[in-house]
Amino acid sequence: MRPLFLTLIATVVFSTTALAQNCRELPPGKAKLACIQSNPAGAAKLARCREEGIKMGLSGGSRGGSLPGYVQACMQRGR
Repeated sequence: MRPLFLTLIATVVFSTTALAQNCRELPPGKAKLACIQSNPAGAAKLARCREEGIKMGLSGGSRGGSLPGYVQACMQRGR
C-alpha cells in the first residue's frame, strides 16, 4: 500500500511540474493565458499581478493600455 501511495504522490508532483513548464514554452496569447489559468498557482499569481496593476492606476484594454504589459512583466518576476 505504501509504494502505491508514494507512486501516486510522485506522479502528481511531476505532472504539475510538467504543466508549468509547458505554459512557459507557449508564445504569448490566449493559449498561454488559458494554460496559466488552468494551474491554480498560476491563476493566483495572475490575479495578484492584475490587482497590483489596478492599484497602481494602470489602465487595461487592447488599445495601448499599460496594464497588460505590467501583468506580463509581473508574471515573469520570481516571487
